[in-house]
Amino acid sequence: MKNLLNQFFSLFSKEKAINRDRNEIVSDVNDLGSFVTVSHESNDPDENVPTPANAKISFLDAQALKFWNKKTTDYEVPAYYAESAFGRNVLFAKERLLEDGFLAVGDLRENISLKTIPDLKAVLAERELKTTGKKAELVQRLLDYVPEDELQEIFPVGKFYITDLGTEAIEPYSIIQDSIDHSLGFSYYRLLQEKEKTPQESNNIILTRLLSEDIQKCYRTNNKSEYQRVITNTARFMMEIGEYENALNAYILSFAVWIKEAQSLQMFDLSSQSFYLAKNIESCAQHLNFELKDLLKHMSEVIKKSHPFGIGTEKDIQKTIKIFTDSLSIHL
Repeated sequence: MKNLLNQFFSLFSKEKAINRDRNEIVSDVNDLGSFVTVSHESNDPDENVPTPANAKISFLDAQALKFWNKKTTDYEVPAYYAESAFGRNVLFAKERLLEDGFLAVGDLRENISLKTIPDLKAVLAERELKTTGKKAELVQRLLDYVPEDELQEIFPVGKFYITDLGTEAIEPYSIIQDSIDHSLGFSYYRLLQEKEKTPQESNNIILTRLLSEDIQKCYRTNNKSEYQRVITNTARFMMEIGEYENALNAYILSFAVWIKEAQSLQMFDLSSQSFYLAKNIESCAQHLNFELKDLLKHMSEVIKKSHPFGIGTEKDIQKTIKIFTDSLSIHL
């Protein structure tokens, strides 16, 4: 077997393979088929998320805990959930989470409150009780005048909720969930490492720092394509957390670099192709109550100060501003 693998790898060596008979090479490759098995089984990355030292539950159980929060007790997990590690775990995790006190079921009052006002009035009417009043009054009337065991039978469905212990248990993984929610695409390992290094910092601060590190890496390696991915992620993230000026700055830099790259590739009609990029800039500016003149001045200052990849001459700035205004059909 070892000899056969050595022969297989030698096929990629020009000096050794060039003088071999073609039929001999084909024979070797065919022989390899009897030793190699192709597996189509895939590993779900969620199954392999490391558990931090201070964590009380696994990442999958933390996801399950959030999943069951506010679900009714009669909720049935869809069959297709079995296709993912999360789905395979979520049903079995429920019992563990309940037993360990991370998840709980609401009390009888909450069970009753899940029903509609007409439903509550119907139950009251059957027992010849007063049916007028707001929902809270109807619920209280049932609790006051109907035996508890009877109410339990009438209102068997409750609602799950995360306990204080559960909220504490999912905190070590919250940065992963925030990264997922904002579609930032960071490595789970990297996120947990950063959270462990600076547990006192908020998730937003940590995520901002990671984005900044990646932007700086793009500058150092002159990686403009990766820069566009990171800078637009940064802009969107800043928008979503309400940091509109930072979002605006990131969108401006993305726009300026894209224009320069498009010019170098001799792309035509940049104005029409830049519409959505320009709209992102405009949207941020509106959140900041910028007038057009304020926005154009700000664009100039951001590009000049940051000069991404050496872009920052007066010519670069004027070209960027012109394509921005043309994209939005703004006449200066």
